[in-house]
Order: sequence, then structure tokens, then C-alpha cells
Amino acid sequence: MKTGLIIVATFLLIIGLIGLALRLFFSMSIQDLGFANIDVVCIFIPVICIIFGIVLFILGLKGTDSNITQVTVTQKNDTKDDAMKTLDTRFANEEIAKEQYKEIKEEIKK
Repeated sequence: MKTGLIIVATFLLIIGLIGLALRLFFSMSIQDLGFANIDVVCIFIPVICIIFGIVLFILGLKGTDSNITQVTVTQKNDTKDDAMKTLDTRFANEEIAKEQYKEIKEEIKK
């Protein structure tokens, strides 16, 4: 599901940004942190989360555009069906003549 991708992407971006903010906070608090193994983990895991979050977010948005197109096409078909029902009702109630009915029906089919 494309919405699920966007939710996971947002979660990864938030986790990554919080991780980098915590790393920055602790590096400012401790003067001589150095470049230890834990430092690599504290920097690269949030960066990897952010990268995956951006990729998933883009994939999620890409899928959403195609869904919008499908909904638009469905709405056009529903509009024609509604118009035909209204036309049939007006003809049945003798509000329009047979010639008008045929002309309008041809226009709706176009």
C-alpha cells in the first residue's frame, strides 16, 4: 500500500533526525568524544534512516499519483451514467419529446 510507504518514510525520517540531533547534543556536551566505534553507529544509522525515508517517501508519492488518475476516470463514467438516468426519467415523465431524447442521448454518448 502506497500510504503505508509514506507512513514508514515519515517514521524513518523522524527517527533519523532525532538520532542526529541527539548525537549533536552529546558531542557538544562531551569535549573529547573522538571517533570511536559508537560514534560511527551514532552517525551512520540516523543517516541511513534518513536516506531510506526519502526513498520510501518518493516511492509512496509516485504511487499516489496513479491512484488519483484512476479516481478521475471513474468519476467521468459515473457522470455519464447519472446523465443517462436523468434523461430516461425526464423522457418517462414526458418532459421531453422523443426527438430531443435521441439528440441528447447521442450527445451524452460522445
